[in-house]
Amino acid sequence: MYWVVRDNGHYEVLDGQQRTLSICHYVSNAFSHNMRFFSNLQPDEKERILNYELQIYFCEGTESEKWKAII
Repeated sequence: MYWVVRDNGHYEVLDGQQRTLSICHYVSNAFSHNMRFFSNLQPDEKERILNYELQIYFCEGTESEKWKAII
């Protein structure tokens, strides 16, 4: 995923919005995967998902420099 570092210190998703939303929707039980909702998983399975480390690149610089990072 690629996030832009904003001038105010907050972040904006440059690439990876669909993946981010899918993770959030699954964890909030909006859909199931292989017939299993997040709420029906075993505690250790939930922990694996919630503790999974995502690889995020933080893009800084001019607008063209930020876009170069994902091309």
